[in-house]
Amino acid sequence: MRIKLKSVIRLALIAVVSLSLLQTNSIKTSAVTIAGQTRYSGSTRIETAVEISKAGWTSSQNVVLAYAYDFPDALSGVPFAFLKNAPILLTDKTSIPQSTMNEIKRLNASNVYILGSNGVISDGVQNSLTSSGYTVTRLGGTDRFETSLKISDKVNASNSSHTAVITIYDNYPDALSIAPYAAMKNIPILYTQANSLEAKTRAWLKNNGITKVIISGGVGAVSLNVENQLKSDGMTVQRLGGSNRYLTALNIVKTFQSSFNNNVILTTGDDFPDALAGGVLAAKTQTPILLAQNKSMEKDVEDYLDSKPSFNLFILGSPGVIQSNINNYFGKLIVVDPGHDYGADYGCVGNGYAESDLDMQVALKVKASLEARGNKVVLTRQGWERPVSTSLSQSLQSRVDLANGLKADLFISIHHDKSENSSVSGVSAHYSTYRPNIDTSGVITGDDPKGWYSGVYIDTTPSNVAIVSRNLATTIVNDLSSKMGYNNRDAHDHNLFVTKNTNMPSILVECGFLSNLDEARRSANSDNQTKIGEVIGDAVQKTLSN
Repeated sequence: MRIKLKSVIRLALIAVVSLSLLQTNSIKTSAVTIAGQTRYSGSTRIETAVEISKAGWTSSQNVVLAYAYDFPDALSGVPFAFLKNAPILLTDKTSIPQSTMNEIKRLNASNVYILGSNGVISDGVQNSLTSSGYTVTRLGGTDRFETSLKISDKVNASNSSHTAVITIYDNYPDALSIAPYAAMKNIPILYTQANSLEAKTRAWLKNNGITKVIISGGVGAVSLNVENQLKSDGMTVQRLGGSNRYLTALNIVKTFQSSFNNNVILTTGDDFPDALAGGVLAAKTQTPILLAQNKSMEKDVEDYLDSKPSFNLFILGSPGVIQSNINNYFGKLIVVDPGHDYGADYGCVGNGYAESDLDMQVALKVKASLEARGNKVVLTRQGWERPVSTSLSQSLQSRVDLANGLKADLFISIHHDKSENSSVSGVSAHYSTYRPNIDTSGVITGDDPKGWYSGVYIDTTPSNVAIVSRNLATTIVNDLSSKMGYNNRDAHDHNLFVTKNTNMPSILVECGFLSNLDEARRSANSDNQTKIGEVIGDAVQKTLSN
């Protein structure tokens, strides 16, 4: 960005496009309130299942045994296990792990139900249990579809609602998400192909008096063709889906919220092992299951948890799959804007370096730094893109619209400077107290407190959004100076388009002068860019946690 006063003011006061923007008077400062946190985890998936069993059962006449290294039998078995008030324990194919055997003994069980055919769990496992004095019943078919029907035969005897759940056969999250509710209501879980209802499943539904089917998963998992086949057979269909597995789980929990208590079970959406035994504990305790990744959580899931009163959180799996510091999930949604594009808003060029390219390089380092601190980051353009705007106003407006449309918690625009004087160096940051979409009271035409800009709109009674913007801009420029040795060119109240029209705290950071050869080379240095990202990440964490 070239620092010519008149041209900067013209840019700042560019003709305002008529906007229809969300109104807000303060930023969200509430935090998820977790009253208690309990983790069920073992060194293996088998031992995790044992820990879950210990948490839910002091003793049990019945135990359900499922294969440890695939999911369908265990998940379709959740309603059956709940019906039998039995934990689900896991086994290898040809032998029972000692930890599982010890848990069966601790429970003082007498009946063991094996889920799956002898191709899944061998006859040797069944025989060893029988020889140890247990009554063993196998519920298994020639494939996962038939096994689910064998299990459903047992569940359906208590199914007064004449409802069944249909979910995709080859992916576990949608079955996991619906399993606790299905178990609590004695609803069987059956599997289907993605594009056509499995023939055995379709026949079972017709022959067992099912009048309603809940499809767990969006049309990308279970197609409209399957839905239409069910309807053609005279069944009503309720589909519970989302744009991904995490939002499907959230939709299920919200839909059946009245059937659950206020607490939450959290497990990974990336793999199935820790979840295999968790569904029946969730049903037994009437606790919904939500999904997360190791280092991130969907914002809608975060917002849902944020809306709840104080609750207890139960975690399935090790810190390797669900991180130790749960508060890291509840970071901010931050839009990072690599300034300029490759058309009407190209940016400056100095000493052979293009601002558009360096802005992106620094923005990616800022993104990585913010994400490492538990935030979710969206870029206004991607590294592989070379977007071209037809006008400067279009370029700026698109950035504002993205941030406002996402209801982001913070907006950071990354830039580099240029001066006609090649000796000028340093970093500056810019914010706007004037926020026409938020608060226009107390606005005057005045001077930037740091003396750079005159004739700009200044809000003498700034909103909280503007105060946070000012504090963050000041912290960043001071830290870049004190920690990295940059010349401190201060934080300025400046009506830049992106900082005044966004509805959240927003700043623009100038990361050095391309007109200064030494600083241009420094700006292009990857290690230096990483340090800038770290400084900005620390400043964001410090400012937004206050």
